[in-house]
Amino acid sequence: MNWFIKLIVTFFAGMGAGLGTGFAGMSAAAVISPMLITFLHMDPFMAV
Repeated sequence: MNWFIKLIVTFFAGMGAGLGTGFAGMSAAAVISPMLITFLHMDPFMAV
């Protein structure tokens, strides 16, 4: 079950980054890093 949650979080982080860069022109790191830090409890240095 743990790998499934990681898969879902990374999928939505990637989708949010794609939509953010495509429609708003924002950086993908602005979407991916907070999601990895918040939901997967990843080290902030490694998430960036």
